[in-house]
Amino acid sequence: MERQYPLIIIDDEPLARRAISTLLEDRFSDFPVAGEADSGPAGVELFRELRPAIIIMDIRIPGFNGLEASRIILKESPETQIIVLSAFDEFRFIQEALHDGVLGYLLKPVREERLAEQLAKAVDRIRRTEDQERDRDNARTFRGLAVREQVASFLYGRRSGISAAEFADLTDPPVTGGYFAVFRIEGDHSPDASVLRGVIDRLDGIESCLPGEWMGAYLPVFIRSDASEGEAWRSEADFLAKEIRHLIRVAAGRRVRSAVGPPKSDPETFPDSFRAAFDVLQEDAETAGTVFAGTGGAGTPNETPYPAEVEAAFLAACRASDAPAALAAAADLAEYLTAPSLSLMDARFAVTEFLIIFRREWERVSGESKRRPMANLLRDVLLCPDQGVLRDWFLLTVRDLVHNLGDAEEGEDFILRKVKHFIDLNDLRTVSLESAAESVGISAPYLSRLFKEKSGGHFHDYVVDRRLEAASRLLRETGKSVTDVAAAVGYGDVAYFGRIFRKRYGSSPREYRQGK
Repeated sequence: MERQYPLIIIDDEPLARRAISTLLEDRFSDFPVAGEADSGPAGVELFRELRPAIIIMDIRIPGFNGLEASRIILKESPETQIIVLSAFDEFRFIQEALHDGVLGYLLKPVREERLAEQLAKAVDRIRRTEDQERDRDNARTFRGLAVREQVASFLYGRRSGISAAEFADLTDPPVTGGYFAVFRIEGDHSPDASVLRGVIDRLDGIESCLPGEWMGAYLPVFIRSDASEGEAWRSEADFLAKEIRHLIRVAAGRRVRSAVGPPKSDPETFPDSFRAAFDVLQEDAETAGTVFAGTGGAGTPNETPYPAEVEAAFLAACRASDAPAALAAAADLAEYLTAPSLSLMDARFAVTEFLIIFRREWERVSGESKRRPMANLLRDVLLCPDQGVLRDWFLLTVRDLVHNLGDAEEGEDFILRKVKHFIDLNDLRTVSLESAAESVGISAPYLSRLFKEKSGGHFHDYVVDRRLEAASRLLRETGKSVTDVAAAVGYGDVAYFGRIFRKRYGSSPREYRQGK
């Protein structure tokens, strides 16, 4: 074998783990043991940390059994190859595991020839998966190249000797109409090439969008559409341009302006749509919204200029840890971002764009990625039902962020509040140290230490407490069976659930329900 396939072993019996590890070391040196765990939760955490291609896992392990651990792992990483260990009397569990997608099984004690079969099978699956992914990548690459050539023909009227009309007929269905939207990144220099390429890759996934190649700071995007000029088309084009402008701004970290050319129904006139949009974008350097070129007006007429000087004052106050000045500037910004003259959609876009700018400043000051906690805030923006609620939420959120920007101790308290909020809002069956840490953009070991220092207990114990509290409510308020209650709060092993429930409440789940 030309490569190695590191694996992990999950079994609560140290002697069993040692036996398998020794066998692998002596007979299967291409499968080094990267780590070991002795329970379901510990095994899942170890998998998330190491991401091995292969896992050898006992079915009967504490915390939650191997079946539940397999389901969690395969849901997150379907390409992972899991080999379960079992005894002769556990055939029902083996059938269930195979049905859930595990690779195969080994009976204890593990025989060398049987282990060799399963490892060979795992390698074959891994290689086939890698081949399929390469094929998909190649297909995406070739499709992207074809789209770029097609858009180039729409820009200039022909490409490589082939007319725009002929290029339009090459797709299925053929392109019968559409218009150009052109986007410009503001600034003295272009972002990294990888950032620009990433924007195009994202746009390839938007239906009806055919992105061209970057022309310096300009990106032409052809939008397939059979609509003609009118209010319905303008509304649709304005919304789509906002989406693309937002996507580019998030990726590039810069202000982005856009212009839309008039819709055309003849491929030979597609270049006219591009030229109209490109020309007006060069001429109109102040408009913040989408400009409609050659269609009788702007998409966002009389738009109030963005208060860039207020934003600059806010960021300067953040850098100086001047909370009062930052909050005063934020209040001024809120008047613009959530103005009644804006539609609710536009107000949400405006607040979202500002929070992305704040995230970059937060990352610069803290030296840590804040993408995950900010993603949760951006999700909350969409839940605000009107501008008034959005304004109040914005001011409260910015106040919280500003106070924690330069204060490490308060920042850690803020992180802990966010983590507990994450646990309360999410499915207790899937909450883990790794997912909670990811939700606030920190590492799992750091969260574990932070939880211990700030709460005086372990993260796992806190989650168990929340699960048992939820279980007690279900037992009191519903007619669910004990098995269903256990499963609802994350315990596939009802016997284990019964033991920890009794330890917490002093009675079994059934006795608790009966008030004994």
